[in-house]
This record gives sequence, C-alpha cells and structure tokens, in this order.
Amino acid sequence: MVPVDLITGFLGAGKTTFLQKYTDYLARQGIRFAVVENEFGAAGVDTAALQAGGQPPAVYELTGGCICCTLKQSFHEMLSGLAGRYARILVEPSGLFNLDDFNEVMYVLEHDGICCPGLCLTVVDPHTLPELDTDAQRTLYGELCTTGAVLWSKLDVPPKADLQAAAQAVRAIVGDPELPIWPVPSHALTDADFAALMQVRPASRVHDRLVINHRMLFDSVMLRPRGRYTEAGLRAAFGRITSDPACGEILRAKGFLSGPDGVFWQVNYTLGALGLAPSPAARPMLNWIGHGLDRARIKAYLEDAVEAPDKT
Repeated sequence: MVPVDLITGFLGAGKTTFLQKYTDYLARQGIRFAVVENEFGAAGVDTAALQAGGQPPAVYELTGGCICCTLKQSFHEMLSGLAGRYARILVEPSGLFNLDDFNEVMYVLEHDGICCPGLCLTVVDPHTLPELDTDAQRTLYGELCTTGAVLWSKLDVPPKADLQAAAQAVRAIVGDPELPIWPVPSHALTDADFAALMQVRPASRVHDRLVINHRMLFDSVMLRPRGRYTEAGLRAAFGRITSDPACGEILRAKGFLSGPDGVFWQVNYTLGALGLAPSPAARPMLNWIGHGLDRARIKAYLEDAVEAPDKT
C-alpha cells in the first residue's frame, strides 16, 4: 500500500515552507511522490509556491472547499487514482481542516488495500497561538485530535516565542498533556529529522468528533491585481486593509504580486504579520481568508497602492 503523508496546520502556520523542504529531501532520496494541494479558495497559490524551485514536484489540486467536508469524495477518488503511480503521496490540506474526516477516508482506502497512513504532522506557529479566536481554536483542535506530533515553525522569525507557554497552549486545546512536540523546529530540520519524521504516525487520542462545514465559518476571496508594487506600497496597503473593519476580519492572505524591475513578491500575511519575499512566480494572485470579507473594498485599497501599470 502507498503511504499518505498528511501535513496539517492552521492558516499561515508554515505548511508549504515545510513541504518545500520535505519534497526536496524525498527527491534526493529518489522517492517518486506526488503532492495533493487543497486550497480553501481558488486554485494556484500553494502550487505556484511549491513549483517555484528548481525541481518542481507533481502537484494535484483540489480547490474551492475542504477535503474534510465539501470535497471529501473527490479526495478519496484522487488518492485512489494516484496510488498506482507513485510510491508516496503528500497531502497539504487547507488551513481549515478536520483530521477525523481524513482518517475516515484513509480507513476505507486501507481496508481496500490501496493506501495506508504515513507521516501525520501538525505545523504550529507559536507566535499566533494567543491571537486565535474560538473558531480558529476549534479548527486547530480538529487538526490536533489525532496528529502524530506538533512541529514548531517560524522560530527563526522575531520576536522570540515562549515555547513552554506555547506547548501548554496546544496541549490544552487538544486536551492531551503528552501531545508530542518535535524537538527540532521547521527551519532547522536535517535529513536525519526527515527520515525520523517519516515514521510519525497518527495517534489514537480520545477526543470529541467535530462536524464542521468550514464554508459556514470562513470566507474566501481571490483577487488578481494588475500593476506593480513597491514593498513600502504593499505594506501601507495591508495596513489600511487590516485596520479597516469594513474590509472584514483578515485571517490570512497569500499569493504573488508584480514588483519593480520584473520581480514578483511572494505575499504571506497571518494575524498581523506581513511577509514579503522576492519570487520567480509570474502570475499575480492573492487569496484572502477571514470573516465578512468585502471584496470590492480590499481590491480598492490594493489598486490605490499600484506604483506603475502592469505592461504584461
């Protein structure tokens, strides 16, 4: 049977960054694998990030909903089809995810002799834990309920995180004082860590079964802004968008925008923190997730920040 690796984590936790490193490790080991990307909103953002490297992996998308609720049947069918073609399947679900539904799909596939559980890991950014509201904590609970381990992310990004408090917080959310936490953070993982992580399996943990349709709790908006942006202009626009209640509550924004001199910005916004990095991607797109999002107002702020028309 083909192992299926699952990398979960709330919005902006750092799943894609981990996956970039993990896929590089698998490729160097000569393991033939595929990546299944599930984006809550429109397609393309995480796939573009994964394929920006030198040796892009085979990526298959399921978009417009969650593989744990609205796309569950499609997810089952995709795994069944890929199992005969690859030695390993990696799944990066949306940041809005419930492990119980994944386990149900895997139970059927394992019973049929097609796939079996592989790595099961939840990536957590300890900086954001104090900012999670009730809906976000419920979502994270669904990602922790049977996870094999927690992996800290963004420990190389200031300010310094209180890991003791963070460990207490995640263990309290899932109600397991023994919840395993990987001793090495995401940015410092070595080949030996990846080899060991591949043995981390889902855990049997007593928990409440959540029945959630994430589309009832969260909104998604995809924009494809034209024009070129400076870093200062983008930071100013995000400041206006996230401080204007009429735009809605912004939990996550990710994607790519045109910058000066043919450069693209890779945009990562999570709960007050905006990351901008040069990227080789060549398609402008920004996916927004939150509560009560006003598409037109967000778009207007971005258009006001354009420094030059886009000639492409």
